[in-house]
Amino acid sequence: MNNTSTNVSNHYILDTQDSDLLINISGYTSGIYSVSLVVDGVYRDFKTFTIY
Repeated sequence: MNNTSTNVSNHYILDTQDSDLLINISGYTSGIYSVSLVVDGVYRDFKTFTIY
């Protein structure tokens, strides 16, 4: 997950046995963030969202 204004990023490893991952965003500052799904080194999906 990457903050587009500060370029600060966090990486989360997904367990292939799980169907979802809950990320606590309460400590994140307001801003626009991007999330990339990378599988075996290949970008598979990308989403952008805003935290107010």
